[in-house]
Amino acid sequence: MSLINLRDRTINAKIVYYGTALSGKTTSLQYVHTVVDPEGLTELVSLNTQGDRTLFFDFLPIPLGNLGGFQVKLQAFTVPGQVKYAVTRRYVLRGADGVVFVADSRRKAFDDNLVALRGLRENLSANGLDPEKIPLLIQYNKRDLDDIVPEEELREALNWRGARDHPTIATTGPGIFESFTGLCCDLLEGLAREYRIADPDEMRAELSGRLDGLRQIHDDRKREADHATPTTPMGEQAAALATAAGDRFDTNDASQVSVITVADPDIDDETPNLEELLEKAVASNIESAKLVADLNETRRRLSDHVRQLATLHETGVLISSELDTDRSFERILEKALATVGATHGSVVLRDPETGTLSARMLHGYYADPLVGGADPEPEFAGRILHGRPFCITAREASWMSVAGDETPPHSALVAPLLQKGEGVGAIIAYLHQAPRDDQTDGRLRFLGAVAGQAAVALVNARLFSRIEGFNRELEHKVAERTRELEVAYSELKKIDALKDDFLASMSHELLTPLTSIRGFAEILGTTAADDGEAAAAERLEFASIVQQESGRLTQMLQSVLDLSMLEAGQVQLASEPVDIRELIRDAYRARKDDFTVSGASVRVRVEDDIPHVLGDVSWLSRVTQELLSNACKFSPPGAVVIVTVRRLDAMIVFEVEDQGPGVAEALRPTVFQKFKQVGDVLTDKPSGMGLGLPMARLVVERHGGEIWVDSSDSGGARFAFSLRPAPAVAPVS
Repeated sequence: MSLINLRDRTINAKIVYYGTALSGKTTSLQYVHTVVDPEGLTELVSLNTQGDRTLFFDFLPIPLGNLGGFQVKLQAFTVPGQVKYAVTRRYVLRGADGVVFVADSRRKAFDDNLVALRGLRENLSANGLDPEKIPLLIQYNKRDLDDIVPEEELREALNWRGARDHPTIATTGPGIFESFTGLCCDLLEGLAREYRIADPDEMRAELSGRLDGLRQIHDDRKREADHATPTTPMGEQAAALATAAGDRFDTNDASQVSVITVADPDIDDETPNLEELLEKAVASNIESAKLVADLNETRRRLSDHVRQLATLHETGVLISSELDTDRSFERILEKALATVGATHGSVVLRDPETGTLSARMLHGYYADPLVGGADPEPEFAGRILHGRPFCITAREASWMSVAGDETPPHSALVAPLLQKGEGVGAIIAYLHQAPRDDQTDGRLRFLGAVAGQAAVALVNARLFSRIEGFNRELEHKVAERTRELEVAYSELKKIDALKDDFLASMSHELLTPLTSIRGFAEILGTTAADDGEAAAAERLEFASIVQQESGRLTQMLQSVLDLSMLEAGQVQLASEPVDIRELIRDAYRARKDDFTVSGASVRVRVEDDIPHVLGDVSWLSRVTQELLSNACKFSPPGAVVIVTVRRLDAMIVFEVEDQGPGVAEALRPTVFQKFKQVGDVLTDKPSGMGLGLPMARLVVERHGGEIWVDSSDSGGARFAFSLRPAPAVAPVS
């Protein structure tokens, strides 16, 4: 069964070519190999039996690249067709995600096809796979031979479930890749639909387009090989391509096939535990084939990395010893193109005065295809001047052009030359064949590294004669600016100290008379009843008002003093476990009168197993009270204020949501500033001096948390802050 790794975003699936002996299973898989891997970077592993040309099985890893956000790899197998390998066929089918049944169209093989089809259905069932549901495609192969069964007769006899089917000729290719494409699309669309990992239709369309592109490249190479003239360089190249893309291909090509010969199993009905021995043999041979494929892939990647590192080393040595720009770029470009497998490329530079791009160095072309002819699109120039290495295809670059006798590239790898974050040019490698997805990223990283070194070479060549004077000038400016900054910093510290002293002095001077006023008001309240009843009542009322107002002013000035002390770092906060639920209850009790007057209510949601938080309970209570009071102030009468406590990563988050008008996104950065009252825009006259939220911000930050505001689901404001959980305390035994 397919292996889907959501963490690594990978999908590994298995397809099996099944059919009677000599029906064309291996030849079909070999043709698929020539199309999906024209450069021969992966190998088809064939396991042969000693003394017998019958294949034990074939194995081909097929990387399909990124589809729907997943790296998709297929493992394609064939099964032996001979009757004596019936058990082997069953074990190779184990865990298959899709099956291609290859039928021999010859009249003399008709009964063998029926036997093979019956064996396929039995083996699928034996492996726990439903023959009626597994993705299935049927090839009616060898349609180019004489004495073949009509297609309709084969369909009626073999295609019992109305699956996709194709007439094919495995030796020359017609219908083979169409069959492979159809099965792969059915398989991945089914996986996407079953596991909901991507949009099934989009994944099918993306895979179909990618496989069609590979087939188009294969067909183009074949046409080039058919029409090439051996006397021209292009003819020599096409003649080489003809080997891989001709009318027939060499199924024993050592560059494409690894052959492992295994012992021919002695089929003897009296041999004990035959199926157990065969199961172990098949399992070990399958793992051997996978290991061979993995080793070949690892060897290829290591070889690429070694070449890239060697080129980077040589480029570094070159830069340190060469100050001539042209010689440096010529050697850098030559080595970079050879390393990424390209024969054509260029170095383009931007004119500092006009800003236009032009080729400084060329390999393989008379003029650069991207910047030598029609003006490139501004977006392309912008990507060179400010972007990272990227790949652009000829289809995307509609302005790309070459001379009439030159071969147009399929795509270009572009690595900008950056100086201080600004592009001054680029190294471009032109590819005549579509690169594999797993190659493109590595090649771009390598070209980016080379471009970085080339940019250094350019800087060295341009600035070497001025570097010493520039350094002296820079050192002088740095020393001068440093002195200015030191003076400015000293002045700022003095101003900040004066501000702190002023606030502290002002608060102290105002608190002294206000304390006296409050004391006399209390005395007046206790003696107001000595005279007449009405006068006493009036004086009592006035005294109460004086007392309330003086208390309010005292609280405001105390807030100013507290804020000043917090900013100056003069407040020592306790660090102890605080019960969250108790904190919320105490804050609500302190602000209960506000909710009673407005008719609003509070709903509290606390996740299960929320631990205590670490902090100072008195200051955290003031933060919670401020947020509750703020929510009550701006909520309409009868509204519900929602308090939520939940985990977020390693922090505990408190959220207070109101049903008021909310806070505009442009105003959110100002709500935590001193004396800033966003409420002036939202209500007629909000109470307070605009110090509550700034105080809350300082307290939360002193506790190592954060505080913020955004919109709630109801459209109101949601104020939230985070705190660290208290360490768990082991129970005392």
